[in-house]
Amino acid sequence: MSVIALAGLLATGVVPAEPPDGTVLHSAPFDEEEFSKCGSLSPRGQIVLRQNTYDFADYYLYVPAGAVPEVPLPLVITSHSTVTTADEEIGLQPDPTWGCCEESPYPHTRWYELAENADNVNRHNQWFVVAAPAMSSANGGLVEPWTGELQATTDERRLLAIYDQIVHTEAAAYGFALDASRVLLTGWSGGGIPTYYAGVRHPEIFSMIVSRQGNVDEDMFDTAAVPLNTNLLVAILNGLTDTVVPRSKHEAAQDWLIGNGYPRVFVSPADPHIRDLPDAEFPDVPSNHYCHSLVTFDTFMDAMPPVGPVIAAVTPSPEIVTPGSQYQRQLRLMQGTPPVEWSVLQGPTGIQVNAAGLVSGWASGVADLGETFSFEVQADNSMGSDVVTWQVRVLSACDFDKDGDVDQADFGHLQGCLSGHGQTCSPECIDADLSSDGDVDEVDFGLFQACLAGPDCTPGC
Repeated sequence: MSVIALAGLLATGVVPAEPPDGTVLHSAPFDEEEFSKCGSLSPRGQIVLRQNTYDFADYYLYVPAGAVPEVPLPLVITSHSTVTTADEEIGLQPDPTWGCCEESPYPHTRWYELAENADNVNRHNQWFVVAAPAMSSANGGLVEPWTGELQATTDERRLLAIYDQIVHTEAAAYGFALDASRVLLTGWSGGGIPTYYAGVRHPEIFSMIVSRQGNVDEDMFDTAAVPLNTNLLVAILNGLTDTVVPRSKHEAAQDWLIGNGYPRVFVSPADPHIRDLPDAEFPDVPSNHYCHSLVTFDTFMDAMPPVGPVIAAVTPSPEIVTPGSQYQRQLRLMQGTPPVEWSVLQGPTGIQVNAAGLVSGWASGVADLGETFSFEVQADNSMGSDVVTWQVRVLSACDFDKDGDVDQADFGHLQGCLSGHGQTCSPECIDADLSSDGDVDEVDFGLFQACLAGPDCTPGC
């Protein structure tokens, strides 16, 4: 769905982390006075549509659901191509014709998924904030001599406005923070135009720019600041047989970068700025012209200084478990340059943590009913360590009100949930389906009766 197509459909809500086909977006024009009233439009864990304060053009924003202000996260601003739009760029129903964005053969690598980093899909243990603006100059720059100065200047101002909004307004309103030393500007295909143009002019904001098989014309550098600040890192991703933007374009950009003293990004002496990518990764794209979200973020993180681990908080705490259940808890890193080593500092007998942060090895028993166990796990790398603590309480499955006993109050809940044999129980009565067969009947009553011990008494099971 394009940004234009959304214009008449902006009144029904926000987009969840995995939007289904046909999902409608909710537009939230920027208004500082309204920010405190817009909790339902938080970008945490969902894609939201915003407008920048310069010319009110759209941009999409996604913030990891568990982001906290105490842990500043990198920011990625990514530009769409000539043939795609900002909504596709962020990851809303991208066009598979162009391999957007590494869904095959690399699933869950759309930009918002990379930012959330479930199962460490970005392979750097790194959460980040991502924005995808509508760009005026992402027109391929195919007309020579280049005449896109007006559009590129418009995009430059849009990008500056978006950066300022996210850093100062969004972050304060929705409880997250940005790491100003780790800001990536990137663009695919026609998105190379605003990436190069704004990037070389604002190294005080952008730590790195990455052209993803992006268009470039040397004329766009003519009005760049002199002397240039060559602390900016610049990387170019090239498709070996790209028929849309040939390697000669990238070589021209590389020549300019070398001539102006920009630092080497890649190891190869012959190609300090260009990285060739094999076309075989995406055999279904006939043009060999791809989005490259995953390799772009990988390139960015490889160039950034290493950071110590920060473990995401475990919620809820205390966590409730029932006797006989095998305990497992997957810990997540908000950041932490690999390799990271995990270790258990405190926990019940048998508890362990594997190399991926999965805590397991303990099962509670009836003798543990009413007990609360403390867990403490540490993550270490060469830059430091972090510790996460949480608690686990063992309660009977029949202790519906979680007060430590099984009594008349719990029976009242069971009684109100009785649906009869073969009759599906309501969602709020799932906990009363003790036999896990989809209904609440005499079988569940029998299981409950065996646990019933009365007020302030340890349950029988």
